[in-house]
Amino acid sequence: MNCLIINNPVSGHSKTEKELNEIAALLKTKYETVDLKTTQNDLSAEDISKANAGLYDLFVVIGGDGTFNETLRGVVGSQNPPKIGYVPSGTVNDFALSNKIPFDYKKAVELILNGTPVKKSAMFLNGIPAGYLIAAGMFTSVSYTAGTKAKRKLGKMAYYWEVVFKDKGRHGERLEVTVDGEKHDGYFTLIVGLNNRYVGGFLSSRENFVNADEFFLVMIKKKKGVFGTIASLFALAKTYLKKVENIQPSKHVVVKKVKSFSVKSLSNTTWNIDGEKGPSGDAEVTYAQNQFEVFLPNGQETNE
Repeated sequence: MNCLIINNPVSGHSKTEKELNEIAALLKTKYETVDLKTTQNDLSAEDISKANAGLYDLFVVIGGDGTFNETLRGVVGSQNPPKIGYVPSGTVNDFALSNKIPFDYKKAVELILNGTPVKKSAMFLNGIPAGYLIAAGMFTSVSYTAGTKAKRKLGKMAYYWEVVFKDKGRHGERLEVTVDGEKHDGYFTLIVGLNNRYVGGFLSSRENFVNADEFFLVMIKKKKGVFGTIASLFALAKTYLKKVENIQPSKHVVVKKVKSFSVKSLSNTTWNIDGEKGPSGDAEVTYAQNQFEVFLPNGQETNE
């Protein structure tokens, strides 16, 4: 069996050369070949993944949620797709938090060596796979607008700085959303599709999403007037505090399990896909089971 390490050297808590050597040595106890490829300005994890998807039995991703997503883009839909092992080293690591993947790199590699690969669902925005999140609006741009140096020096505080001083999503996105035959239109401060228990480092749901056939759609419609943004913030805070599965839909908040939805953007909306900057404009969002296999503790996700 052979293995490829895909390493992002500028993720929030990137590994040292010594740690990379230790990770490779541990993997060599099971895999005959262990190669390493590093992302650069002109070579993304997506490029590496697409070029090597049929050549290896396992990809080991070292990076944050964005690096994991870029790797998925090469794995999902490929012939003879490799399984995925994840050594989280980003700033937030929502996917790892939700799936109980250890943050300690030695324990994460031990999981890859001795754990069970689990089939996982994926969302798709205009054909681009997402492992856990598709979103637009309030707070959703900060994960890719915050600078690398700031994230490495300040950690999550770099995101909070962006939220307070630079986030433009609070002004709302003009959208027409069609879901389950219903149409919702107007200004939305937030629209989120998720099949993850953590978003932005905060627990948003206690439900399990083990290769689920539905995901949550959350829409917060902006109220008019001076206090519209404040009302949206309270609605978002309530959603987090009560967890999405417990929120009762209202005139301004829609929370429901769905298999797909479509969006017509009237304000050139820019989408966030697993923390990465995605395309702008209209969106067709779908969901499908059995899209990739990743090593998880005990072979499944567990509740808090």
